[in-house]
Amino acid sequence: MYRCKPIKHILPVALVLLLSFLCIDCSAPDDTATETAKPTPATTTTVPTTATTPETTTVFPTTPADESGQSFIWKITSADTYVYLLGSVHVADADTYPLAGIIENAFAESDILVVEVNINEVDVLESAALILEYATYPSGERLQEILPEDLYEELDERLAEWGISLAILDSYRPWFIANILDVTSLQEMGYTADYGIDMHFLEAGEVKNLEIVELETEEFQIKLLADVPDDVMIKMMEMNLDEPDTGEDIEELLEIWENGDSAAMEELLFEGLYEEPELLPYFEALFTNRNYMMLEKIEGFLEGDEIYFIVVGAGHLVGEEGLLNLLEEAGYVVEQLEN
Repeated sequence: MYRCKPIKHILPVALVLLLSFLCIDCSAPDDTATETAKPTPATTTTVPTTATTPETTTVFPTTPADESGQSFIWKITSADTYVYLLGSVHVADADTYPLAGIIENAFAESDILVVEVNINEVDVLESAALILEYATYPSGERLQEILPEDLYEELDERLAEWGISLAILDSYRPWFIANILDVTSLQEMGYTADYGIDMHFLEAGEVKNLEIVELETEEFQIKLLADVPDDVMIKMMEMNLDEPDTGEDIEELLEIWENGDSAAMEELLFEGLYEEPELLPYFEALFTNRNYMMLEKIEGFLEGDEIYFIVVGAGHLVGEEGLLNLLEEAGYVVEQLEN
């Protein structure tokens, strides 16, 4: 069975941008729209006394989990220094916390936080302009003209279940629609960027007053999605509609992440890729090409004497051309941490 649904490959900035844009422009025109819009995550880390949900505030338990075993974090050592490399899950829920003690201890030791994009610094108006630039057809084409009739009708029905009008989105390209499907599906199941591993450490980094370094920019990530050919994203859209996620995929992903199982993560994310060769441009754009760019920057961090805590999507770490293998091939000592 093909096991690389797009729900597992969402970019962090795409989550924030699409959720913001969804609340602003794509909601059904009723009085509940403002009630369902996601709040801005809290800027401090809080220990909860009762269970909370993202609808009120983002709350991260701060007592490290007392569990044994591996975690999805590695120590990368050069002749001069070492850095910590944490594979992230960009969406999660409150049950993901607290994190393993070894992860929190590594963060506490670090001098600089590195993320793909600092989603706390995303400007909604600038982001909306980027979406209009990269997600719409400049020649005036319509989605209804591009999608097969049966696929368009199926898409219309799915979006209508969430109160989203496809007519409003008819000028948008398939990559944007495919990500709306993924983001909304996750949100309906209670998994949000508010509880993502990235957000947890961004907020903790602000509390700790750490320098925060970005590996990429929001425009880079949006353009990356826009550069994937439409036919590839239409295929991804079809996969999403044919096999809607019931929560099992994201639950399995989080379980693998919590167990620190890199082999299982690689199998879950990439198994069967070559059975669908037309999807290769998507995976090369989202993973392979970016891995080499990230590698170059990480090698720069390993030349100094400060300790960097690097948080990137878990999919970037695994596989033959994943960061762990690339760093090991470059001569660095790569050690997975255990509690």
